[in-house]
Amino acid sequence: MNEDRSQQREHALLERVLSLKQMLLEGRGSPVDRHDLAICYYHLENFDRCAEQLEILARDTPDYIDISRVYSLRSLALVMLHRFAEAEALIERRLRVEPDDVILLNLLGYVCEKQNRPDAAIRAHRRVLSIKQDHPNSLNSLGYLLTLHGKAEDLAEAGNCLKKAVEINPNSAAYLDSLGMYMARMGFFDRAKKALVRALEIDPQNMEIVDHMKDVVKRESLAREQSTES
Repeated sequence: MNEDRSQQREHALLERVLSLKQMLLEGRGSPVDRHDLAICYYHLENFDRCAEQLEILARDTPDYIDISRVYSLRSLALVMLHRFAEAEALIERRLRVEPDDVILLNLLGYVCEKQNRPDAAIRAHRRVLSIKQDHPNSLNSLGYLLTLHGKAEDLAEAGNCLKKAVEINPNSAAYLDSLGMYMARMGFFDRAKKALVRALEIDPQNMEIVDHMKDVVKRESLAREQSTES
């Protein structure tokens, strides 16, 4: 049943793409139609075409009424294409116009993390939380980054962020995974495993969570050996 619905949705999107492309080719389409076309491409996971259409829209209609969403979606499409440096440049350019756009700031944190610049990512997520203190993605990302890269004095902040993220969305496998890694760093291995087991119940095919569970079990075993030796 779900597969049938997925196929029907894809078929409807493809029909919409053909209709919109024809309208634009004939000169009957508006900026709204080009935006709609880009959104259809995004849902079809054709991120190249999505980014291409949004670039045309921003270039040809810079005063488009929904230009903020255009920049956000194009940045996200570039992220999906792993064109992180290009995405960062685009985000930074738009943030000069909308410095408090939490969607762009959250994406900036993500692209900085993917480029192995945790300090810049941490700054971006802290900026998001200074604007919207209950933003769950930035709570999770900041908590996870501080767990991995923070100093001892950062761990209280990390824990507060991750606990709050899980309170907001207790069924997020990603948030539970991050909480599990935090608990492991703090040496609370039973709590870490409990969080990771719950994450795997929600997303059993996620190999990153499986790897984290293996890592926690290994670290717990090592800690026990060291305790016995001492």
